[in-house]
Amino acid sequence: MALVARRLRLPIVAVGIPALAGLSVLHGLVPPHPGPLVAIDALGANLGLTLLFGLATAIPTVLVAGPLFAKLAVRWVPVTAPDVAPDGKADVPAEAPEEQRRGRVGVGAAVVVVLVPVVLMLIRAVAEVTLPDGDGVRSALEVAGEPIVALLVGVVTAIVLLGLPAGMDRHELSRSIGGSLPPIAGILLIVGAGSGFKQT
Repeated sequence: MALVARRLRLPIVAVGIPALAGLSVLHGLVPPHPGPLVAIDALGANLGLTLLFGLATAIPTVLVAGPLFAKLAVRWVPVTAPDVAPDGKADVPAEAPEEQRRGRVGVGAAVVVVLVPVVLMLIRAVAEVTLPDGDGVRSALEVAGEPIVALLVGVVTAIVLLGLPAGMDRHELSRSIGGSLPPIAGILLIVGAGSGFKQT
């Protein structure tokens, strides 16, 4: 958080509050996050409708609790990020030369990667409402909109749009994907344990 604030030359609160608002809303309202998926499975709810209502609730919530509230909070806590990173090394300034920026990908590609699973699940929800049972297109969209399949498509999209343009070879991609497994396992353990304790 401090690194982003230093590079954008913004107060930490102006960056941190929108990020926390987005993470909190995703954690509680929007599939395919494990929390909402566990609730959907426990209640037998419809995944598509839950996603639609979750997005309808999440978007205004993030706007109000994120950037709008951050503008007020900055007046109360005008704390700026230090110019030196915690390890004592100087940060790369926003005006770094082109060679220091080599390998970076655009914001648009990152947004596409994040939205791919959500869009696939939304398409599935629309297909379930508009197409009849037994229709081949509906069956294909239902498979593509399954949370596990949608997330897998998101991972492949991330490899194509983020990993390869950044100059990563297959060994670096393998290390990056493998390194993401322990944090994911921790999240699944926490969510599963919470669900298990709830039943006892």
